[in-house]
Amino acid sequence: MLILKSDGTYLQELNNCDGSSQTVFNAKSCIIPLTILRASPFSLSFNDPVIVKVSAINNYGTSDFSEVGDGALIQIVPDPPVELTNKADITSATVIGFDWKNGAESGGAAVIDYTVFYD
Repeated sequence: MLILKSDGTYLQELNNCDGSSQTVFNAKSCIIPLTILRASPFSLSFNDPVIVKVSAINNYGTSDFSEVGDGALIQIVPDPPVELTNKADITSATVIGFDWKNGAESGGAAVIDYTVFYD
């Protein structure tokens, strides 16, 4: 599998889509974590299309690459919430309240949950 890098050249994906994996071979599909596509050497950014070409291999050799396939867009983890402030109207000796705002970037999807951590 070849993946188009942000500089316009193609590079073979390094680990996840090797047809020698029986799982990839049987499914005729593979999963590439976004962390790989967002990091060097691919360096794709939010909303960049993921453009790939695939070839087939058998005992007689390797095929030419397929036509370009795309449709997937790079999405990202949302930015952390900002402006964390005490919600004084409900904070007491036994309860503490906070307000916050969403970070600047939602990651391409609505924020559906927050995890509150305290120590």
